[in-house]
Amino acid sequence: MTELRGRLGLRRVEVRELSPSGLASPTATVELRAMLEGYAPGSDAVDTGCFTLQVDGGPVAYRVAPIQSGEVALGTLRVANRRWSPEAPALHTVTLTVLDKACSCAEDSIKSRFGLREVRAAGRAVLLDG
Repeated sequence: MTELRGRLGLRRVEVRELSPSGLASPTATVELRAMLEGYAPGSDAVDTGCFTLQVDGGPVAYRVAPIQSGEVALGTLRVANRRWSPEAPALHTVTLTVLDKACSCAEDSIKSRFGLREVRAAGRAVLLDG
């Protein structure tokens, strides 16, 4: 078990596409994980955290999630599946905020951008998003 020592901070957010569907599908399912700072081994267990999550400026979602070894799985969500290219990257923005123990005040926030791409081979050509 872990104990919160001081303020809890966000180190980074990881986004992983769960079911690559190519561009044929209008949406994609992604999984979000956060790497945290501010936890150290201790005697008083703090095994859950309060978070807010916002994607592409949409509604704010609240999550109470277990924290294991400084990482927290924030669940899955659906995002628009837009065509991506190096000249015009279609990026999504996720804003994650960690709240205090009472789940009322923000302690740290991080904003991260991500894009979904399909890379495949067709004969001797490598295709990016089709």
